[in-house]
Amino acid sequence: PSNAAQLDAIQTEKQALQEKLKALQQEAARMGVSVSTRGAHRGGMRGGMRGGMANRSSMSLDKRPRALVLRNLTRDTAERLDSEMAQFGEVESVDKIEDTNEPPFAYCVRFKARWEAENAMKVIDSLESFSGVTVEWNQ
Repeated sequence: PSNAAQLDAIQTEKQALQEKLKALQQEAARMGVSVSTRGAHRGGMRGGMRGGMANRSSMSLDKRPRALVLRNLTRDTAERLDSEMAQFGEVESVDKIEDTNEPPFAYCVRFKARWEAENAMKVIDSLESFSGVTVEWNQ
C-alpha cells in the first residue's frame, strides 16, 4: 500500500478510537465515575514506579465498608437486584437480611471495591425502580 493509503487508514482508525473514547467518557460520567486523562501519556507511568518498588509507606488499605443495605424493596425490585447492581461494578454477594417471604424486603449488597459501592449509593436514589428504597452503609 502507498504511504497515502496508510496515512488514511491510520487517520480513520484514530478518529474511530477518539469517538469510542468520547462515548466511554460520557458513559462513565453518566455512571458517576470520575474520568481523567491527566498523567496518561505514551511511555507508561511517570516517576518512581518505573523499574522499582513503590514507596509502601504512602500506600494504605481502604478498610471502609463496601457493602450497602437496601431496605423497602418490592418483590419486583428484589428479583432484579443482581442485574441492577451489576451496572455499578462487580458484585461479590447479594444476601437477604430478613427471612420473610412478603415485601418489603431488605438486602445487603457487597461490592468488590469501595468506589463501586459509592457509585451505587450516589445513583440509586435517582433510579425510578428504587423509589422508596432506603440505602445505607453496612457496618
